[in-house]
Amino acid sequence: MNVELMQKLGNMDQIAGIRETELSRGPGKGLALVEVYNAAGLRFSLLPDRCLDIYDFSYKGLNLSFHAKNGLRTGRDPAEDEFFHQWTGGMLTTCGLANVGGACVDDGVHPIHGRVGSTPARHVSVSEGWQGDDYILSVSGEVFETRLYGRVLSLRRTISIGLFDKAITIEDTISNENAADEALMLLYHINFGYPLLDARGTVVCSHDNVRPYGDNAKEHARMCAPGAEPPHQLFVLTTRAGHARAAVVNAELSLAGFVAYNTENLPYLCEWKHMAAHDYVVALEPCNCLILGRIGERENGTLRTLPAYSSITNSLTLGVLDGGGEIEAFTNAARAIT
Repeated sequence: MNVELMQKLGNMDQIAGIRETELSRGPGKGLALVEVYNAAGLRFSLLPDRCLDIYDFSYKGLNLSFHAKNGLRTGRDPAEDEFFHQWTGGMLTTCGLANVGGACVDDGVHPIHGRVGSTPARHVSVSEGWQGDDYILSVSGEVFETRLYGRVLSLRRTISIGLFDKAITIEDTISNENAADEALMLLYHINFGYPLLDARGTVVCSHDNVRPYGDNAKEHARMCAPGAEPPHQLFVLTTRAGHARAAVVNAELSLAGFVAYNTENLPYLCEWKHMAAHDYVVALEPCNCLILGRIGERENGTLRTLPAYSSITNSLTLGVLDGGGEIEAFTNAARAIT
């Protein structure tokens, strides 16, 4: 415990804390929020009713995340075209666990990007307390994706941050709790928006190969003003290293948002640029698939399987780089990985 710091405070919530609340109006009425903030100026909100995903994400009052024009909504209709009417965006949308990509029929109906991101978490718990000289804020919960006569997949998630940290840790354990091996598709849809994203922004990442999808995909590393390029651009990046990192850099603000992750279970990074007005977003998406959908991944030989009664654990770091020195060090480390 930092006694010197404690003596300056009436209550720890002067500088850090977790607050649980609920929306009372609009299409998100009844939606639960868990708001977390710390002494470094990082503030974010979690959605227990949507896989404990992350919606708001800001640093010292400056927004980093993309919010879709649909806004926060309580539920999601799994019908194929309803995805575009209901997707909220936010800092993190989890996609899977049985499908990533377009809707398909394969051992049942699978909506766009699967069901896990719209599934409420259970056993949600929050904790605050000193661990040595650091004050740790932590939120946990678990989500199940099940089907009668079929799959039992679970995702147990813990999101934590220290008192002066500028990054959060996301630790997910995904388990197959059934007697049969099960296909597993997983993508972390991490969405950066204005004012971090702007015309002269760049993407920095560790990669050995960049594969553009389609003729619209131009230059993955360079951003542009809304409407100045084809809106929808998609790239898949890979690295042979065991760990990888990627960032959206705004040199004018001397600020960047980044993600770092292990490539054992997440061998790909999909980058989605959408440079249209009002849908102005760049997403960095660690994933275990190529966003082809279950059928396409199987035909391509890239559909991963989680054996019966087994588990994997993914650990990701999502945070902020503040100042030219931190950005340069991150960039050099990314290049060294490559």
